[in-house]
Amino acid sequence: MMCRRSLEIVFARLVILIIVAAVEVAQLDIQPDGPCRTPNGEKATCVSLFTCPVIFNAILTKNETAKKFAQLSRCGKNGKIPLVCCGSVAYLVDGVQDYIVGLFQLDSKEHRLQPSVINKFSKVKPVVFKEHDSKELPDRNLCGIHSSDDRILGGQWTAYDEFPWLVALESKRRSTGGDVDVRCGGSLINKKFVLTAAHCAADKEFELINVRLGEWNLTSDPDCSTCDRVQIVRIVEIIPHRYYNELSKNNDIALLRLEKEIEYTDFIRPVCLPPSNLPMAAKGTKLAISGWGTTGEGKPRSTIKLKVNVPLILNEDCNRKLPNRKVEANQMCAGGISGRDSCQGDSGGPLLRSFVDTIRGRVQWYQEGIISRGVHCGLRGHPGVYTRISRYISWIVYNIDPKINIVT
Repeated sequence: MMCRRSLEIVFARLVILIIVAAVEVAQLDIQPDGPCRTPNGEKATCVSLFTCPVIFNAILTKNETAKKFAQLSRCGKNGKIPLVCCGSVAYLVDGVQDYIVGLFQLDSKEHRLQPSVINKFSKVKPVVFKEHDSKELPDRNLCGIHSSDDRILGGQWTAYDEFPWLVALESKRRSTGGDVDVRCGGSLINKKFVLTAAHCAADKEFELINVRLGEWNLTSDPDCSTCDRVQIVRIVEIIPHRYYNELSKNNDIALLRLEKEIEYTDFIRPVCLPPSNLPMAAKGTKLAISGWGTTGEGKPRSTIKLKVNVPLILNEDCNRKLPNRKVEANQMCAGGISGRDSCQGDSGGPLLRSFVDTIRGRVQWYQEGIISRGVHCGLRGHPGVYTRISRYISWIVYNIDPKINIVT
């Protein structure tokens, strides 16, 4: 049976043949390494498709918009090798083409917008999300997308390829080097870095050692007949926030640098980080959490990746519900519904918010928070506390791309 990676390469070659044909019809004659303009009007260089990772990687996602953009980016050919105008993004960003409506809730059963919600917000102007000032972060043709339409609605199990940015973090006992197990989660943000909680990295008893990517069932590998095998990659550097406070869990964020660059698949993809102009989530907005934590206080940990929706709680409301430890501006709250919460073992995993991309007809996921602390698990009236990602974008970019001069 042909492996999934081979199928992706075959698909990419088919798209390349289409681009070659289009180039021959257009009879373009821009020379390799010559100046050109992308479909967005960006000044760029005409290069081989194979040396333009932003477009080539987008083609591997099998997204029709990415394929169209690659065709529009053609600028000539060198023998039979297509040349493309290689800019900073691989999708259209002008006025209408790149609108992402971030104010609608998705009807998860039908994958359509609810008419009542559309009517409520029909006069609201759509939002064009800004890009981050770092080429180390993937663009929106790569991040925040899972390919499966198979959702287990009303339940807790995820589909095999759902939330493909979620990773399981293996740790070992510091004193003996034994008891290797999964005790925290994290999220893949590019090919080299995972985002997690600082308290997972600062555990005095256990040391983080490996990242498990493409994981679903911790007790099987592969998880299905068409699933890829789990990739286990060693952690070579742990970067906790220098001002992490163990008591309040303020600045509870850390980056894990992987030993090698990983390859994206249907089961391994990065999550999107919130852009600077992401609309603030309203009170009660449904957010998603996922992980392999326990399913309740005193219950065993799940071996299968689970998910649950939790409502956003405003910080002022959260402080009234959790008076013993103040929720800081760097933190956010969600949950407080009986039996629907993150629990032991979920720490470090992402708190997610979905948006509807009306142009591409798909849902895109952005990470709003990191699972940090709570009072017991799923206790009614006691929301969980999460690290607010939007407050740390500069810190993240600085640490994954040191060439950028950012004051943290």
